[in-house]
Order: sequence, then C-alpha cells, then structure tokens
Amino acid sequence: MRPGPLADDSENEAAFVDLTVQGSRLSAGLHPPQVCVNGHFLPRAYGARTVPVAPGPIQVAVVDGRSRSVSLDFSAEAGQHVAVFYAPPVHRLAKGAIGHERQRRPGKKFLFSIPLVMALAYLVLLSVAVFVISRMASDAGL
Repeated sequence: MRPGPLADDSENEAAFVDLTVQGSRLSAGLHPPQVCVNGHFLPRAYGARTVPVAPGPIQVAVVDGRSRSVSLDFSAEAGQHVAVFYAPPVHRLAKGAIGHERQRRPGKKFLFSIPLVMALAYLVLLSVAVFVISRMASDAGL
C-alpha cells in the first residue's frame, strides 16, 4: 500500500482523526501498538491524539507486538473530526478491537473462563479421589 497524504494543521484543508489508543503501560502492556494512518506510522503511545489528514478516504491500521493487525477504512471531509478508538487484547491469542466508539478489550471471556475450567477439573479429581478411597475402604472391610 502506498502512503496516502497527511495534511498540515490548517483548519480549512484538513480532516482530523481523533485517535484514542485505550489502556496504559500497566493495563495493556509495556509496548504500545504501532498505528498507521494512510500509510504513515505514528509514534507509539497510549492515550488520545489528533492526527490531521487529507480529506477523502482514510485507513487507520493498528499492529500490536504479535503481528496481529486490525484496520478501519472510512472517508472524511475537510474540517471533519472522526473519532477512532483502539482497544488492545487482554491476552496473546486475541486480536485488538477498532471502531468509531469506545471499544471493549477482546479476550476477557476466554481469560476469565480459565479459572472456571481449573475449578471444575479440581472438583472432578476430588470426586474421583473420594470415590476411589471409599471403594478401597469398602473392599478392606472398614
């Protein structure tokens, strides 16, 4: 893909992408994702920023540290501000989420199901152990 134009800050010629990379170094990871607007890479950072772009078709692509990417294509007119939100995934197996409204972090259901599966496995092993011990006790005549 060939880089599209970014615009200067003049209000009458540019459209604006109000980009928010949700999270922080504590909640989403030490390395912020790489954001690319119309083929131009932006400095890595969490939080909100405004990026001036040329009016017309716009592509915002985000690549996290695991080479998983998501993108959003839209059009903007001169002077228009378009909100774009990116939420990084909770774990390494999920992709991030991107959209025009605040996003939920993908992967929470999977992450929270792990303790439930572990607890279920523990209960099954415990019941098998109780059954085996009771069977051994009955065979021994206790």
